[in-house]
Amino acid sequence: EPSEAQTVSQPVRTQIVIAEKAQNSVSFGNSKQNLILAQSFAIPAPNDPASSVVIEKVSFALTRRRNPIQPITVSIRETLDGASLVSTQVVPSGLSEKPTSPTWVDVSFAAPLNVTPAKTYFLVLSLEKEDGSHFYRWLYERRNPYKDGALWVRQRAVAEDALAKVSLLVTPPVPPPTPPPV
Repeated sequence: EPSEAQTVSQPVRTQIVIAEKAQNSVSFGNSKQNLILAQSFAIPAPNDPASSVVIEKVSFALTRRRNPIQPITVSIRETLDGASLVSTQVVPSGLSEKPTSPTWVDVSFAAPLNVTPAKTYFLVLSLEKEDGSHFYRWLYERRNPYKDGALWVRQRAVAEDALAKVSLLVTPPVPPPTPPPV
């Protein structure tokens, strides 16, 4: 058998695109019931099952009503009500008030999050308190275009998907060194 030159695969960046078409929005922060919104998503299985998969960044599309200045806590969880695996706060700037012209907000976490392929996670946006005059809107696409998850409003999955993307870094395993020929 001819010996194969050892190739070390490079890490690959990939993206889960949950939805991109702005068709409607859910108000966020305008009432006590709407302080938490979430979008569930599944980590796709990499070509090599031994690869490590890390969430590098999340993006979501918002508009605003008047001038919300509250920081949004952005977190990734394994369950809707569970503890945050990673979390950070962001005050989005430059948001449009036009419902059809959302601004994509990119969020990176302080540390990359290792995730398990084929497992479901939740991208959770939350606010501390409601403000009926100044709030955000998270846009969504109707009729559930993303089959591996759903938008969660008031603790219930709805048949829509939030405009969101999850950026992954997939790193193949390092092969063991080839023993020298005897």
